[in-house]
Amino acid sequence: MAASGYFGDTLKLWRASDGTMVRTFGNTSGANQFIFGPMQPITFTPDGRTIIALGEGSAIGVWNVADGKLLRIIHVVGPDLALSPDGTLIAVAANDFIKLVRFSDGAIVRSIPWPSDFVQRVAFSPDGNAVAGGDRAGMLRTFRVADGSPLLSIPAHAGDINALRYSPDGTRIATGSADHTIKLWNSTNGDPAGTLAGHADNVATLAFSANSTLLASGSNDSTVKLWSIPSGALVGTLTQPTDVGSVSFHPSGNKLALACDSDLREWDVPSQTLVRSLLRASNRVSRTVFTPDSTKLVSGSHDGKLSVYDVATGGLLRQITPGGNVFAVAASATMVAAGTNIPNVIQLYRLKDGAFLRTLTPAGSLPYTYSTAFSPDGATLASGHFNQVVRLWNVADGSLLRTLTGPTAAVNGVAYTSDGSRVLAASSDGFVYVWDTGGTLLRSMGPAGQELSSLAISPDNQFVLAAGRSGQLQLWRVDNGSFVYGFSATRGISDVRFSPTGFAFYATRQDGSLNGISTLRVYRTSDHSLLETYSVETGGFGNSPTGPLTIDVSPNGKYLSYGRDDATVVMAYNTLIAAPTSTTLIMGQLLSGSFQDLVMADGAALVVRPGFNGDRQSAPVQIDISAHSPLPNPTRLSFQVVASTSLTGFQQEVWMRNAQSGMLELVDSRPATTAAQTVRVDLGPNFARFIDPAGNLLARVKWFPLTQTGSRSWQVSVDQAVWAAGL
Repeated sequence: MAASGYFGDTLKLWRASDGTMVRTFGNTSGANQFIFGPMQPITFTPDGRTIIALGEGSAIGVWNVADGKLLRIIHVVGPDLALSPDGTLIAVAANDFIKLVRFSDGAIVRSIPWPSDFVQRVAFSPDGNAVAGGDRAGMLRTFRVADGSPLLSIPAHAGDINALRYSPDGTRIATGSADHTIKLWNSTNGDPAGTLAGHADNVATLAFSANSTLLASGSNDSTVKLWSIPSGALVGTLTQPTDVGSVSFHPSGNKLALACDSDLREWDVPSQTLVRSLLRASNRVSRTVFTPDSTKLVSGSHDGKLSVYDVATGGLLRQITPGGNVFAVAASATMVAAGTNIPNVIQLYRLKDGAFLRTLTPAGSLPYTYSTAFSPDGATLASGHFNQVVRLWNVADGSLLRTLTGPTAAVNGVAYTSDGSRVLAASSDGFVYVWDTGGTLLRSMGPAGQELSSLAISPDNQFVLAAGRSGQLQLWRVDNGSFVYGFSATRGISDVRFSPTGFAFYATRQDGSLNGISTLRVYRTSDHSLLETYSVETGGFGNSPTGPLTIDVSPNGKYLSYGRDDATVVMAYNTLIAAPTSTTLIMGQLLSGSFQDLVMADGAALVVRPGFNGDRQSAPVQIDISAHSPLPNPTRLSFQVVASTSLTGFQQEVWMRNAQSGMLELVDSRPATTAAQTVRVDLGPNFARFIDPAGNLLARVKWFPLTQTGSRSWQVSVDQAVWAAGL
């Protein structure tokens, strides 16, 4: 499902099966500067592989679902659009015309004059032969698509027609209006077929179920109503927190997605119960942190929420609402700490169930808390504040242990060394400070020539990396404060983190100026050479997106997370991913997809059916997947495949080409599953044999039945196949 609205000129795509956000489309990289929003309506092409959205007052954008790329811009302006059932035509409500636009190239095929007030809603009939429009004076009109000739003209409402839909069986047209009513019309002769009354405000959106037996209506009265068709009986009212802008049924008719002002919600239709809210935050994400065991991710946002996610599935486990703006977040094995501004306190919550434990405050409220960090044993919390101090707290009883002084400006970052013996802080005064846990200031390092916004300590406690708003990255030795190196980025650094091995470090930054591209960059620690620039899902909100405001790397090194200024939390495998450069079908027949569908596990899959049956070495389905190593000398290498078979009783094997011998080696074998199975194969300490001198990689994945069968009625879907280079 896709949605747009709260953050203007972006679209967001969620996976319907589990509610995971897959990617963001829109003005996140400067490529879509001619499309601005809010972007609505949004529609998928019939094959589900393309999204079309209308930027309010600007243009139509067409995006590829698989990778989020903007395919083209169609410069036709209006408040509404509809896609023909066969996906070949777009109808646009263009003031005093309905314009029919060819989807393939954006050419205007026909302009149908609208004889009265501005047309503002359009819809195609299910057979694609007619197009309907509704205007601000309440007129409903239909036209023949083939030649634009008029068919029906109906004075439907006393107010604006804000919503317009054909029933899927083609027998009715439903209109929703500013007069608070919904009316049904015979689509052939225009006769009235019923009036549905019950909303207390404008009817903004309508949707029929696929079998035409239910109609959902969303209104500015903050409700969605469900109506039985054809009787028109009200069968349910779903109360929402704010005005409802859009509704859409799942093809099964059992689920309903709806968009409110700042939320996207999914409801179960038979039970009329809320399944989930898909927006985890409605304001910028200030911090993301992994728990020490790498199983959970905690994020804090400026809407006063803490969200706890399961790393394995991405599912939301619980949400905690400290209130105010959450500026700082820290997580131990058992607790979560949140520094907020209303009130200015630090609050502790139990990780496993979100229960409130206690508030940390010496007397009254604290100055703004900009940073927090738990000690390695979880017994102490360090907090950095606007008023130039670091405080150490006993988390067991909430008592203040001591106050660390030295900085002359706000403390924006704090961290413990891994042995718990030192506390370090980065300050806006341009210095990094080092204390022992007794509160003695051991040294300061700087001045950095910039306000320092964040810091990270290498896993071996030898180095501290600090970054600032002017784009400098600087490295010092922790033990004696000696300066190691510094170098400049083009724009400000929002956060830095070391990889768990210390071999490399990550920095989030924004490049360019207006419509700049926000990136994560990975540098080798030894000489700060750039290893990778990562820009997948790093965009943000507006014409000059800030993008990632925070980053964290899981303690086990498998994952990274970052929070963006458009209320988005992203979690990914470590950034050094080798995406497929090609696929070769060794055995089997391609049904759909290509190697481009293997980059991300997003439901867009390469689908193959068997060619002929054979023994293990001639499995009926065999796919070669080629890539290029993302690092010249990685420290480890793994291969991940996400795949499923349509039937049970099959085996999946992963083979890697040995670049030295040219032979294939079996690296993994397991039963295939009918649900998408994620298999991550660590290629071991001798992985270098799988990388040829040019850096090329090749994996062959095989599927075969466990028992002899002549059936060709099964198929394999491969959703992802990538390599990850370890740091």
